[in-house]
Amino acid sequence: MTYKSVWWSVELPSQWVGYPDGDCSTFHADPAVGVLQISTAHKENEIILDADLTEFAYGRIAPGIQLERITFGAFSGFTASDRKNELSWQEWWLGSKQLMVYVTYNVVHGNEPTEKDAVTGILGSLRSDRQEQVT
Repeated sequence: MTYKSVWWSVELPSQWVGYPDGDCSTFHADPAVGVLQISTAHKENEIILDADLTEFAYGRIAPGIQLERITFGAFSGFTASDRKNELSWQEWWLGSKQLMVYVTYNVVHGNEPTEKDAVTGILGSLRSDRQEQVT
């Protein structure tokens, strides 16, 4: 199933659902194990730079957490993981042209492997759906 937002789309595995949820879109399997959320920002006339992504990332991650470079098709950026209370968190800050995508996935600690392939597949299917022109 294809889930489309105003700016982007992803392919969802069978048994996964997605819906608008305030300023983001939320995805989970049915029954739910973890929760994946995607939100976006865009620039009107400028390309999203690594500096934009790292500035946003370092404002969110705990001291000592390292960013790792990652690429999903036309999107590239950074990812980091952390454990907060009983939840494991993975976050991605990705850019493609004028579009920045912020993704979070959280799951009860110990269940991370359960949906790893599904989450990777969803992010691998991420596509920008706006034809933007940088002037």
